[in-house]
Amino acid sequence: MVKNGYFIISMKQDGTYVSIVEPQEGGKRTNAEEIIEYLNSRRFEDFNKDDIRAAFKNINTASCFKISDTAMNSSAAFCVYNIDKNKMSAEAILYPPVGNGSLMTVSEMKGDLMAKGITYGVDDAIIKEIVENKIYNTPFVFARGTEPVQGKDASIEYLFNTKQVAKPKINSDGTVDYHELDLITKVSAEQVVARIIPVVKGTPGKNIMGAELPPERVTKKNFKFSRNAYISEDGLSLISKVNGHVTLEGDKIFISDIYDVPVDVDNTTGDISYEGNIIVHGNVRAGFTLKASGDITIMGVVEGANVDAGGNVMVNRGIQGMNKAVVHAGGDITTKFVENATVSCGGSIETDSLLHCSTSAGDKINVSGKNGLLVGGTARAGSTVTAKQIGNNMGTVTNVYVGVDPALRKRVKELAAEITKANSDRTKLRQVVAALRKKMELEGKLDSQKQEMLQTSMKNLIMLEQSFRKMTEEYNAGKQALSENVEARVKITDCIYPGTKLSFGDTEYRIKDKAVYCQYAKQGADVVMLPL
Repeated sequence: MVKNGYFIISMKQDGTYVSIVEPQEGGKRTNAEEIIEYLNSRRFEDFNKDDIRAAFKNINTASCFKISDTAMNSSAAFCVYNIDKNKMSAEAILYPPVGNGSLMTVSEMKGDLMAKGITYGVDDAIIKEIVENKIYNTPFVFARGTEPVQGKDASIEYLFNTKQVAKPKINSDGTVDYHELDLITKVSAEQVVARIIPVVKGTPGKNIMGAELPPERVTKKNFKFSRNAYISEDGLSLISKVNGHVTLEGDKIFISDIYDVPVDVDNTTGDISYEGNIIVHGNVRAGFTLKASGDITIMGVVEGANVDAGGNVMVNRGIQGMNKAVVHAGGDITTKFVENATVSCGGSIETDSLLHCSTSAGDKINVSGKNGLLVGGTARAGSTVTAKQIGNNMGTVTNVYVGVDPALRKRVKELAAEITKANSDRTKLRQVVAALRKKMELEGKLDSQKQEMLQTSMKNLIMLEQSFRKMTEEYNAGKQALSENVEARVKITDCIYPGTKLSFGDTEYRIKDKAVYCQYAKQGADVVMLPL
């Protein structure tokens, strides 16, 4: 064991002396400042600091030297204790007695620990070794707490492909084939589509004062699902009731059969709203509304109509908007072309051309295929806009925005306001509960009206705490997602023309000269052109 050097104070007829004991096993030597500090702590004043410092210069020739003509009072050995601020460990330094003072005993040291409230994790063996072997001036850890073992939150394992992406085939002539996209994940009746992996509870720890340290709370998981599914008896499996398809939108599982429309959506069908997927084998005529909680597949054309899908939208022949069409998807939009329409989605837009449209995508806009034209209007994407051609040689005003998901930014702003209100309500409820509890302590009990008020307030507070925690988690995740998007790009696989304005967040860049085969990105505070 490492043993630091130390000093022994003794008295002779002509005064007080200090003897130096050398360290062992690689310990450090004592020094003049340690002696001076010790004498000050013992309130002994009749010594000269410079004399002690000078004596240390000759320590190799004189390991015992006089420090005072006055005899210092004898005193017992003692320990200096240092407790970690988290109360998870404590160390001590044992100092020798002065003169005829008594030695420290194991029982005395344990008495010190009891007086300080240290009751857990005490190392009796190290205490005995230090005291019995008189290991002075050497710090040693004599007590350690036990850290809690953290548990694990529950999770959901999805037993189907949750990231279906439309991948249109590019033909040899450059055209895009939107017929076979394999967008549907089939499911059979009684098929398990998801499982809950249960929580693993943590194990409490304990600090050296004996206080229990609970592990962090673990979060349970519950299935979120639409109709056509049921939960197993053990609560851990989600099972389909029907033959159909399954999709995941956010954290909610949709299982449904398909609503098949063999004709146009027009005055023979009226507006259609459906909980699941819709396939339209004809066109969606102007003035009608088509709404689905899942995916919408349209084999024909969307005219000046409203199309709203919680999942993906695929339009085989294109969108001829007539400056009236509004198409929205919670997932992706895939279509042959889009003209004079408002199109938005939470995922990506895949098309052959975008002409004079207002488009918004949470992730990407990819204008590919034979034409690859993005001309006129506004295109907004959370990450990347890619096109063969942006703008045209006539200088048609074309605005491209990348790097910010409009829907996410709006949601984060809403959450900030909701959190502020919830925090205020939470504070008020806590004050009510505290006041009623104090009144009950003072008076012994509450009348029936106030007792009911206390119970209601406590119930509301628990519900509000849960809601506040969920909102805060969603807000923090949203803020992080907004700050992390540093890879925003505008990519041009042919040419980009003057009249085009690029915006990366709050930074604008106007195209002044035609450029070819390039990409634009934000570096620092500037937008720069880079090779593809």
